[in-house]
Amino acid sequence: MGDTSVGSYDSSREVPLQSLNEDGSRKDRSWTDRVVGKMEPGSMRGSIFALISTAIGAGCLTIPLIFKWLGITLGLLMILLGAFSSYYGLIGIALAADKHKNYNYPNLVRTILGKRWGMIMDVTIILYVYGTLIGYQIMIGEFVPSIAKSFDIHTSPEETRIVIMCASCVLIMIPLGLLKNLSSFRFVSMLSAFTLVYITLLLICEFYLFERHNNYGKVEYFDMNVNIFSGYAFCLYSFTCHTNIAQVQGELRYSNLRRIKKVSFRTIFSVMVPYIFLGLFGYLSVLNKTPTLIIMRHTPDDISNDTPMVISRILMSITLIFAVPINIPPCRTTIIKNLLKKENPSTQLHVTVTLVLLLTTLAIAIVYPAITVLFGFLGGFCCGIIVLILPALLRCNIMGYEPRSWQFIVIVGGFTFLFLVGSISAVLSLAGIGG
Repeated sequence: MGDTSVGSYDSSREVPLQSLNEDGSRKDRSWTDRVVGKMEPGSMRGSIFALISTAIGAGCLTIPLIFKWLGITLGLLMILLGAFSSYYGLIGIALAADKHKNYNYPNLVRTILGKRWGMIMDVTIILYVYGTLIGYQIMIGEFVPSIAKSFDIHTSPEETRIVIMCASCVLIMIPLGLLKNLSSFRFVSMLSAFTLVYITLLLICEFYLFERHNNYGKVEYFDMNVNIFSGYAFCLYSFTCHTNIAQVQGELRYSNLRRIKKVSFRTIFSVMVPYIFLGLFGYLSVLNKTPTLIIMRHTPDDISNDTPMVISRILMSITLIFAVPINIPPCRTTIIKNLLKKENPSTQLHVTVTLVLLLTTLAIAIVYPAITVLFGFLGGFCCGIIVLILPALLRCNIMGYEPRSWQFIVIVGGFTFLFLVGSISAVLSLAGIGG
């Protein structure tokens, strides 16, 4: 998740549309410069990468599980539905930001929809980041003991899990989380994107090690069951980059709606393609033995230690350890400024809020490491509000649709239905149904 700080905007960067190419770039730039040239701040490629790095997270590791639950055809449909929902939500936010020249998503909601929806947005962001912090710490506790085992370090998995989680929090997360400026750690976004590509390519390359031992007569193609709710919630969580779209739009050079639509479409498409390959090859490799997190799959029968997959766990562990403190500032700022109403917080308040966030999420991750329940809540409820409900209301407001008009009913009603579909997943997971 990216931060929600206000993006800078300079109207002097705008140029007449007739001096631009169809994609919004200057006409005097060659195709080569636009595709493989230097990635400058505010460029289209830079904007796309910023959104991709926000969307990509550890949640994508659950995508093969969707194929196991629902089958190949329905799993693909869930990914496509998640991609469409996310793209439509991005455009709803972009329309509102363009009209009001306000490039901060929470402020945009508060300005257009009122204080009540602004408060809902603030609480949702806090829950979203808080849940993400729990999820990251759960996964650190899952990955590191398996890494130790692959190096023939045999210890109690439960004790190792707790020790590693506590050590990571105390030695790395708390010191870094207390810093006010973490811009130098933006490399984590690049590492996250690289890790996703690495894992996807690894699943494809190692597929031959599994396929000769599998009975593909048992492959599921379309299995409509209660897990469809969790499947959609997981997909929605994996595509979410909406907290950053307004800021990216404000920083985009020669900003116009046509250009931000291209950025949004290319972002979602660039994320969707590796997700499809990751889901397909992850599921087809181990079929009904597909784990919750695909990089925790069993070792191929032909080798004693899957070193490349161990490397993926190491890369993901490093990413998560640094991602926790990077995600602290937006949540901490929302709590201090919007809930506690402190514009210039003292050092004591800064430290207190940071410690409460890190230590409580650590405690929950240790005591209740239910990652599917957590992702169901984050994707279905939190992302449902951020990606579906609020963008739909913003779009209707900008387009001037009255609450009783058919356009308002179709848009808001349709996205409310999808929100309910996702939210049901959290309820079913807590009740122990499905999965």
